[in-house]
Amino acid sequence: MRRVLPSVLPWLLCLLALAIPARAQERLNVVASFSILADFARAIGGDRVDVMTLVGPNADVHVYTPAPSDAKTIAGFEHD
Repeated sequence: MRRVLPSVLPWLLCLLALAIPARAQERLNVVASFSILADFARAIGGDRVDVMTLVGPNADVHVYTPAPSDAKTIAGFEHD
């Protein structure tokens, strides 16, 4: 049994690898409240993320008021 196990183990691992479906990673949708956080998300996620910013550059986040259109935009962004 001890001699059989080392010769069978690589074949079992190959079969296991073939049994797991190969799937391309989907891009992750990220919503950032303001541009600096969006920059962090892009820097960390790279080409694996799509980033949307609620408050763009040169806009004041302290006076931002959420609008119904923002909710619609985010909802549409999640399903793209």
